[in-house]
Amino acid sequence: MLDDSSETTQGGIKTGDGSQLTAGGDVIGRDKIAAGGHVVQAGAYSTVIINAAPEPMPEGEPPTPGVSPFKGLEYFDEADVDLFFGREKLIAKLAGQLREHRFLAVVVGASGSGKSSLVRAGLVPALRRGEPLVDGALPPQGSTHWPVHIITPTAHPLKALAASLTRNSESVTATTTLIDDLAHDSRSLDLAASRLLTQGQGRLLLVVDQFEELFTLCADEAERRHFVENLMTATAPATDGPTTVVITLRADFYAFCAQYESLREAVAKRQEFIGPMTTDELRRAIEEPAKRGHWELEPGLVEVLLKDVGADGEGEPEPGALPLLSHALLETWNRRRGRKLTLRGYAESGGVSEAIAKTAGRTYAQLTPVGQTIARRIFVQLTELGEGTQDTRRRVALVDLTPKPEEASAVREVLKLLTDARLVTTDEKTAEVAHEALIREWPTLRGWLNEDREGLRLHRQLTEDAQEWEVLKRDEGALYRGARLAQA
Repeated sequence: MLDDSSETTQGGIKTGDGSQLTAGGDVIGRDKIAAGGHVVQAGAYSTVIINAAPEPMPEGEPPTPGVSPFKGLEYFDEADVDLFFGREKLIAKLAGQLREHRFLAVVVGASGSGKSSLVRAGLVPALRRGEPLVDGALPPQGSTHWPVHIITPTAHPLKALAASLTRNSESVTATTTLIDDLAHDSRSLDLAASRLLTQGQGRLLLVVDQFEELFTLCADEAERRHFVENLMTATAPATDGPTTVVITLRADFYAFCAQYESLREAVAKRQEFIGPMTTDELRRAIEEPAKRGHWELEPGLVEVLLKDVGADGEGEPEPGALPLLSHALLETWNRRRGRKLTLRGYAESGGVSEAIAKTAGRTYAQLTPVGQTIARRIFVQLTELGEGTQDTRRRVALVDLTPKPEEASAVREVLKLLTDARLVTTDEKTAEVAHEALIREWPTLRGWLNEDREGLRLHRQLTEDAQEWEVLKRDEGALYRGARLAQA
C-alpha cells in the first residue's frame, strides 16, 4: 500500500519515506537495496540508478550460456587472436613491410576501419608466431623473439613511452629518469632500446596505437616534438638501430604530421592505407568467430547484415561500418535462441544503424535524473571536440570525472553501468568512450555536444589551465588577465 504522500517519478513511484517503487515492483530507499537492484545514493534520500524491470524474453528456446564470439565496440587485442578474421591478406602485407623497413604508418580512411584490432590482434600475433602468412611468406626473421611494447600517446606521450620501456624495472626512478632523457636528447629511445635487448632478441617493436592522440590530447608542443624526434631518430636509416616503430593514424589527422619534417617524410614513404573490409572479408569476420564458438547463424542473417553495411555485392561497405556491424552482432548474440543467432534477434537489436544508439538510449534511460546528469557529464568529458575534424574520443583520468568528493560513489556506479553496457571502457586510472561510432551514431550525445560547443571548449581550456596553475604552484603569472579573464 502507498500512503497519501506518494508521488510518481520518472523512475517509478516515490513513497513518502523517501523510498522508490520501480517499474519492476522493487522498493529502494535510504536503507533498502532492491533485490537485483543497482543502487547508489548521492545524498540521504536520492537514488541515482534504478534497474528497470528486465525486458521479457520473447517466446522461444532460452539462450544457451556461453562467451560471445563478438566484441561489440571493443577492439580486438592479442588475447582475441582466435576470434579475429578477415584481414589475413592485409596482415601479410604489413609484415612484408617490416621485413624491409623499420618504420610503418598504418593509416585508415575512417574511424571504425579496425586499425587497432588489425595491429594488436593481427600483425603482432603474426610476428610472435613466425609462421607462414596467407601469401606464403614468413614474417621478418627473428620476430618471434622481439620484445613488443604497445602504447597510446595519451596526454603525456613521453610518460607513456617511458613507463612501457621500464615496465620490468622495480624502480620508479628508472621511469622518471627516462622521461627526462627523452625530453632532452632525441637519441634516448634508440639507446634505451639497445639496453633492453638481450642476446638473440634482435629488434624491439614499438607500436604507437591511436597516434592521433598526440594531437588531440597532448597540449604540450615541446613534449609532442620530443616524442616525434625520438621515434624518428630511432628509426632513421643513419641510426641503424634496433627499434621498429609501427603507428596507427586516422587519415583526417594526416596533415597534422606535416608540422614535423622527419615524420612527414617517414609517413609519406612508409605507409599502408587501410580501407573498408571487402564483402568476403566481412563475411569471414561474421562466420568464422561463430564457428569457433559452435554458434549457429540462421540462414539469411549474414546476407541481411552485409546488405545493411552496404556490402551486398552492389558496392563497397560503408566507411566506419565495422564497429556498427560488430555491435549489432553482439546485440544479436545477446538475443540468441539456444545456440542460434536469428533474424528476429537482429531485428530486435535495432540493426546495424540503430544498435549502438538503442543500447546507449536504453542504458541512459535506466538512470534517474541525478544519474542521467552524471552520465551526460561523463560522455561530454570523454569527447574531444574536433577543430575542422570529426569529434573524437578522449581519455580522461577517473579522478577528473568526479568534481565533488561526495559524488565519488555515484560516479563509480554510473561508470559501472556504462562499462557493463560496453559504451565506456576503463582501466585502473582512466576512462574513454568504447568507440567513436557512439559519438557519431547516438543523437542524444551529438545534441549535447552541439548545444554549446564554444562553452565546452572554454570550460575544457579553463580546466587544463587550472591544472597547469596548480603544477606551477599557483604562480600569479599564470592567472588569466584582461580579455582572457573577461571571456572566462
